Amino acid sequence: MKRGIGVAGLAALGGCAWAAGCAAPAAVTVMPVRLQKLSPASPLLHEFRPTACYAWVNDADQLCVGMNVRKRAFRTAFDREEFHLSLVLGPPPAGEGRTYVVTEQTVRARTRDGLTHTRFASVEGVALAWKDGPRRLSGRFQFRGIEQSYLVVLGWTNTRQILCVGEFKARWDRERGEPILRHTENDGMARDQNPHPRLAPRPNEGKATSGRIPGSGVN
Repeated sequence: MKRGIGVAGLAALGGCAWAAGCAAPAAVTVMPVRLQKLSPASPLLHEFRPTACYAWVNDADQLCVGMNVRKRAFRTAFDREEFHLSLVLGPPPAGEGRTYVVTEQTVRARTRDGLTHTRFASVEGVALAWKDGPRRLSGRFQFRGIEQSYLVVLGWTNTRQILCVGEFKARWDRERGEPILRHTENDGMARDQNPHPRLAPRPNEGKATSGRIPGSGVN
């Protein structure tokens, strides 16, 4: 579900995952921005391949997309792998397609790898969506965002910048898509309550235990 790749994987940022034969309906690549220190062992990129992807129009006439993947080899907490991402874009595309401005409200995501939890939200970027026949919606996006990790003692902390790109082929299905969106907004990540996440915590906010993006004012 998730794998770290090195410098050679940078080529994937501009490529279409299914063009190389991948059957997954979506592909998302996340790159942590490390401008002060690099580890010789840590992956430069993280790649996710959601196995489910749905599109729908909500009651506010906004185009929404939800995608996820869950893997569990031995049914223990240590081998659970999950990725959930949602987008709320704006009015649905008319005609061939529509370009959207990505803001702080657009993207929410959560990941789990064993006992390691992360979450991220968009800050700014661009997205494109177009109708792909009567039953599907295709799209792609790229944005700058923020990511946090969860530590049992400290809570949500270790705020850092990320770059994220992705592509998807979604099936129209509101009933299956909305639970994914709700999951990504859990624990202080609701779009209407978290309008402007900050890129770095203030002094003394490193021990955040409230389960919120530091500086958002949301518990």
